[in-house]
Amino acid sequence: MASVDHLNAAPPAANGYLTVRETAQVLKMHYMSVYKMVQQGRLPAIKIGSRWKIDPEELRQWAARHQQTGRCWLLAGGRESSVAALRALLGPQHTVRGVPFGALRAALDDEHDVLLLDTTLDPQAALAALALCREVTGAALTILLIGPPAADVLHEALRDGVVTALALPFTAAQVEQVSALLHSP
Repeated sequence: MASVDHLNAAPPAANGYLTVRETAQVLKMHYMSVYKMVQQGRLPAIKIGSRWKIDPEELRQWAARHQQTGRCWLLAGGRESSVAALRALLGPQHTVRGVPFGALRAALDDEHDVLLLDTTLDPQAALAALALCREVTGAALTILLIGPPAADVLHEALRDGVVTALALPFTAAQVEQVSALLHSP
């Protein structure tokens, strides 16, 4: 997500409000991610007619609150190097914990904001973990980490409903987008 300083430099919005696309440009996110956040009430917005509008000042306040909040990330089935890379991208205010798929059920009892399921080492175990997560928890954001070849795993995961996926190796921009999807305090 863009820094608060970047939001202060945002161009003035027509009629005082930003559109979903303008907000996406400011946050350096895909417009559909912003649209989902608005629909789910994760980003402050009002509906004028059939369009969502975002007040730039409320967006700045939301971004400032969001940046100050550390989150707990749980990476299941991933390599220790992936855990370390995620820690480096997120910074010290966030907690990142790695667990093997076999320990996932117990780990789901612990509080976490984001659950990442790495499909690259054992795709079938990752799909089984996704089914478990759909059954057990709905509170945390669950994301599949997809490596090549991705089509079969993604197709299988989508059979039972919508899934969020990130291509590996993940980038700072991807991590920022995931962070923005989380509920703001």
